[in-house]
Amino acid sequence: MFYWTAMMTVTMRHHRLQEKTKTAMQMYMASRGKSMVPIPRIKGYVDEVVSKYDSETFKSHFRMYPETFEFLLSLIGKTLMETPYKPGRKPLDAKHQLLLAFWMMATPDTYRSVCEKFGVGRATALRCVRRVSLALHSIAPKFIQWPKGERAAEVMADYESHSAFPKVIGCIDGTHIKIDAPKFDSDSYINRKGTHSVQVQWGFGESKFLKYPHEFIKKQNNFKNHYSTSINSL
Repeated sequence: MFYWTAMMTVTMRHHRLQEKTKTAMQMYMASRGKSMVPIPRIKGYVDEVVSKYDSETFKSHFRMYPETFEFLLSLIGKTLMETPYKPGRKPLDAKHQLLLAFWMMATPDTYRSVCEKFGVGRATALRCVRRVSLALHSIAPKFIQWPKGERAAEVMADYESHSAFPKVIGCIDGTHIKIDAPKFDSDSYINRKGTHSVQVQWGFGESKFLKYPHEFIKKQNNFKNHYSTSINSL
């Protein structure tokens, strides 16, 4: 009697487990089918809009000129497409991936907004940014090189002769130069303190470089007249 009671209990539990599993699978398939419904998005932004940007407009959005973008695309485009993909939707081409990633890096935009603009899902956008970041990191040593050996000793000696600090290869710093509100796109020049300014990045080392906003000076005549002399004298 005990044996048959135990068997009936096990059988009933098994049937209940089967029903729960069936219900869970039905809910999963229903949710999966619902998620496959196409989501309305903006189409043709890259092909119809970005392709018509002039050099300055392109640079204002992606923080580089089209020639620089094409150069980077030639360097890492093949790497972006070599990533193994699972069967499914066709992956974005390398140009779209690079544009999307640079947009995210150059603007304070959200993934939600970027996905609408480039017509992709959030997971796709996130993978694009990660893939491009890894590709850029892989080629960084070709362009960012630390002085070694005798050259490092020469750079340190040169720096010490100018600053009296020994064993230093270089230094870098930045600052803001206060300006009057520009005539165009003045909101882009408001800093965290609420005033208008342009940034200056200064570095001293092997190349003794000084960088300041030439493009802005050329575009804004009023800025050039008032500030180019003082900036060039830094």
